[in-house]
Amino acid sequence: MSDDLVHWTKGQSDQEAFDALSKIVSEHRLLGGNSCIKGEFTCVCFSEAPLSYFYEVRGRYRPFGILLSKRWVFLQGGRPVIYQAPEEFERLPMSHRWR
Repeated sequence: MSDDLVHWTKGQSDQEAFDALSKIVSEHRLLGGNSCIKGEFTCVCFSEAPLSYFYEVRGRYRPFGILLSKRWVFLQGGRPVIYQAPEEFERLPMSHRWR
């Protein structure tokens, strides 16, 4: 879909989301979470959807984020997630469960 990936910031307001972006920039790091992740894994979420799509279907995210090259993220160990029904988690080999 894209050569780039975006980590969108979220918040109850644009100011809260901008503050989150400011923290990312000042600390030079992204912190992962696990609120929608099966297992005991922590992940940083990115989107490869075109930027124009974000403006059409914004959802809970605000118009602030970090744009990174997909190639660079892959070199750091980033990989696509596996979307599947929760009951199928046990069918995955251990080597893929973090995805």
